[in-house]
Amino acid sequence: MPDRRRWWVLGALFGATFLNYFDRQTLGTAIEPIAHEFSLTNLQRGKLLAAFTLTYALTHLLVGGIIDRLRSLRC
Repeated sequence: MPDRRRWWVLGALFGATFLNYFDRQTLGTAIEPIAHEFSLTNLQRGKLLAAFTLTYALTHLLVGGIIDRLRSLRC
């Protein structure tokens, strides 16, 4: 049974890593149609990308704190 859990954890980590990489790559590709549709200038595009990156980083900090608390409750 521990062997099955190990493979499940490995699969979950692979999936999370893939989604993380895919999300960041998709925004770089999607910015062109978004900028065209909303008539964004280069400055506005930069602000949009900066807002996404800042939100992404802050969310990681928040979720990291939540995970640390949950892990300490379980042990």
